[in-house]
Amino acid sequence: MEQEKTLTIDSIEKAESQNGRIYHKIKTDEGQMSCFEEDVLKELKKAYANEEKVKVLVVTNEKGFKNIRNYMGVGTTKATTPTDWENKPKISPNPSFYVSYAKDIFCCMLERGKDNPDISLKETMAEAIDLVKQAQNSF
Repeated sequence: MEQEKTLTIDSIEKAESQNGRIYHKIKTDEGQMSCFEEDVLKELKKAYANEEKVKVLVVTNEKGFKNIRNYMGVGTTKATTPTDWENKPKISPNPSFYVSYAKDIFCCMLERGKDNPDISLKETMAEAIDLVKQAQNSF
């Protein structure tokens, strides 16, 4: 299976396969990978030395080994972007965001429901909170 990935390289180590072929073990933020292509390795080493992320083509074989086969450029530096957006938690640990969202929804629902006095403020707020939870779980 082939996948384009943006990776952070943690280390590069020279190794030898069982049949005597020289390759390099690349430790990344997504686990251990290997690289057999010298031209690709040259670019990976440059990016590693500059603490830059790399955009690469990763091929996973039937045994689950991941090989970096193609170098497609440099991503952003580690200093400015500590994690990829795809690796960042999708749910904020700060509940104040959700309180704010629920309040905004509550205000909109209150404005729309002025004509229906049968619904209490407590029920309206509970529904607003449920909507925020539903949106949160969808992502």
